[in-house]
Amino acid sequence: MVRGARVAWALILLAALGCLERGKRRESVADDAATAPVKVEAPLPLASPPSGEADVSATVRLALEAAPAHLDALVAQQALAVRVGLGDVFEGLLCQDQMAAEVRPCLAERFAASDDYRKWKFWLRPGVKFHDGTPLTGADVSFSLAELERRGSILAGDFDDIDSLRVTGATIEIEFRDSRIGRREAFARLPIVPAHVAEAERRRAPVGTGPLSFDSWTPGRSIRLTRHEGYWGPPSRAAAVEYRIFASRTQAIAALGAG
Repeated sequence: MVRGARVAWALILLAALGCLERGKRRESVADDAATAPVKVEAPLPLASPPSGEADVSATVRLALEAAPAHLDALVAQQALAVRVGLGDVFEGLLCQDQMAAEVRPCLAERFAASDDYRKWKFWLRPGVKFHDGTPLTGADVSFSLAELERRGSILAGDFDDIDSLRVTGATIEIEFRDSRIGRREAFARLPIVPAHVAEAERRRAPVGTGPLSFDSWTPGRSIRLTRHEGYWGPPSRAAAVEYRIFASRTQAIAALGAG
């Protein structure tokens, strides 16, 4: 079906927004004399996008079998909120592609970790702004971590042993009491939210830093995200993503058959 701009229909049950490949990101990791005992983790590139030209005017439609209660990805008990937002509306200091095991720098342009993974240092990527135009700062990172415990997020368990956190300009230093496996993956799961946006607004109209920004939510029907033209990295390969909400898998399959 073609109406004006070409519309690509892809009803994928319980699909994640991570299906939108964003091209390769080239990162650089540099040694820092101030972190002598700390080793620097080399950034890992995204997988190459498939060959062929992308339709930059396309709207990708995906299916949800239930309506999310909210769109606040920081409260990870709501899996649908995470599915809709994390990785495309929100990003972490580190990112992990859903189809790959590699963890790479994201809002942090580089990072370092001690041999026992207790001490971490992140250098924020310069020039990153939230969708409302507000610059990303270390205060937003500190706020996001503090919100985990206050909001009772299940992600709080990944960061409940923070011994100290220091923000100096665009540098964040975190020291943990324990050595735990999976620290990098935990940082990739942590969405960085803006400290200046109220909780109620984050639940209904989230503001992030990702390649897609929140456009609209019609309760019981759809959630629409659109390409953020001011994104710091490679742009989204689709102009918009629309999540269609269905009461059942049967309804979703019927919609797919109807075109």
